[in-house]
Amino acid sequence: MSIKQDLINGELWVAQQRKKMGNSAYEAWVKSQETRYFTSFKSEAEVKDFMRKAGYDYKRIDTGRYIYIKTHIGSDDYDCVWWLYRGDEIIAVINNDVDKSYVEKYMKKVESATGKKVFFLSIKERNAYHSRRVEAPVKEEKIVEPEPIPEYTFPTIFTDTSVLKQALKNIGINTKMQGDNFEFTLDGFNTSIYKEGSSNYEFKIVGKCNLKKVHGYFNKVETEYNKVVQYNIIQNIKSKVVKSPTMQLAQEEVLEDNSVLLTIRV
Repeated sequence: MSIKQDLINGELWVAQQRKKMGNSAYEAWVKSQETRYFTSFKSEAEVKDFMRKAGYDYKRIDTGRYIYIKTHIGSDDYDCVWWLYRGDEIIAVINNDVDKSYVEKYMKKVESATGKKVFFLSIKERNAYHSRRVEAPVKEEKIVEPEPIPEYTFPTIFTDTSVLKQALKNIGINTKMQGDNFEFTLDGFNTSIYKEGSSNYEFKIVGKCNLKKVHGYFNKVETEYNKVVQYNIIQNIKSKVVKSPTMQLAQEEVLEDNSVLLTIRV
């Protein structure tokens, strides 16, 4: 399958997830999977020119609904930089699953071609860097600071504590409860599913970890949560049918999509 078709399929998936999670929760989920770098590029022509000088490509993909612009930086078609143009800002977006060695090599080659630092994690960081260069161009001293312990937090659709507790138990995750919050260990990393007030639960993991595995665990918990919700609904319906003198359960059938069809005779 071509990357263009993957993008078209992805647009449909995005629409479904936005409806399912809500726009703000979905945006937070997307940001948790990528890193955005604010750049010092001034125009698209400048970006294209320096990609060529650094030895990289600059490609446009039109799905008919959106135009995607990317630069390959690794061996796989998905090891790439996605370019966002937001008014005067030119932003480089890199998925957190891309090998860090590809990212470091790419940034080093681009900044070598431009002769200056190009990629910044915030506009504030970029402005401060350029201010230092203008006011007092001095040799930068390399300061070695302890590397912060990374934390990853993902929004969820989980709202019911008892359903979530049963789902975690069903997939074999042993948890400690702190009030309505869950604490446990995944692959040696401290993990929690917590909420504040009446908001949805959030999934949090602390430490350097394989994000692909983390997303796999997250999807597994979400799938089981939905199964428990479905089971509880079905049991509630069946209980009402049993108690009713005018209804009888004629058939219970599990469909191909794992939904359940109940046929009730009145």
